[in-house]
Amino acid sequence: MTDEPVVRASAGWLLEHGLWAQACALTGLGEWAVNEGQMGRDEAVTLTLAQAEAIGLLRVASREASRQPVIVRAVQTCDACPSQWDAWDAEGAYWYLRYRFGQGTARQAGAEGGSTGRDGEGEPGRVLSFRHGDPLDGSISLEEFCVHAGLRLELED
Repeated sequence: MTDEPVVRASAGWLLEHGLWAQACALTGLGEWAVNEGQMGRDEAVTLTLAQAEAIGLLRVASREASRQPVIVRAVQTCDACPSQWDAWDAEGAYWYLRYRFGQGTARQAGAEGGSTGRDGEGEPGRVLSFRHGDPLDGSISLEEFCVHAGLRLELED
């Protein structure tokens, strides 16, 4: 057994970032494994550090992390069905976070007094979305929501 460092990324993340085919070539996975139901988008693919560097995974992940919004304040407005929060990021922008029917959305308010994110009016802000759990799920913790939405959670005291 070796103690070589490894990197894990979900099949979905690799697909979304155009790294799936390269990861498959290095690991022996079939390129159609997700489409044919042999593995789920949430399942992890394990690569050695050298493999991850070879396909550019570390560069892409680093670039993505530097653009990742940081949520510093959140107020839960509904516990379940849907789970939802009013939240603010480190730059002071408002976000409406909602999870219902296994679908999560994080909608940033538009610039200069645009939409609050709830009504869809005004200039659109950034929208992040994900599918997680059963299609009837409507309950999720803020921590888990942020992980799946690609938000960093650093709540201020």
